[in-house]
Amino acid sequence: MENLSSDRMMAISVFEGELERMKNIKNGEYDDIDKIIRQYLQERINEMTRKGYNR
Repeated sequence: MENLSSDRMMAISVFEGELERMKNIKNGEYDDIDKIIRQYLQERINEMTRKGYNR
């Protein structure tokens, strides 16, 4: 069986990278959809971090 915590740590990195990419592309000017996506990604990062899947 795969190491699920490793998968989640990778997911955190991907989510953080996507947040950074959006920040660089949008220069902090987000439409409503962007805000929903950013909030979802941040919530997932926070949830996984709380459960101990951080780096």
